[in-house]
Amino acid sequence: MFGMSPAMTGAVIGLALGVMNFIILRIVADRTTDKAKPATVERQGGTGAVLKIAAIGDLIIFPIAGYAIGYFFFTPAI
Repeated sequence: MFGMSPAMTGAVIGLALGVMNFIILRIVADRTTDKAKPATVERQGGTGAVLKIAAIGDLIIFPIAGYAIGYFFFTPAI
């Protein structure tokens, strides 16, 4: 019988959360940098770029954090 370790389960859950957060942040970033709108107070220039960087960071950080949480908190001690 094959089962996933708690660390790998945490990494998969973290990846799923990271992908969801990536999609949401990219949608918000695209809405803040809408090229059709004239430059107004509502549309900030650097906000979309920061959100896109944060979205990429989520794809990296969430699986690593999930792996670490699964490994350190749910793996039985030897």
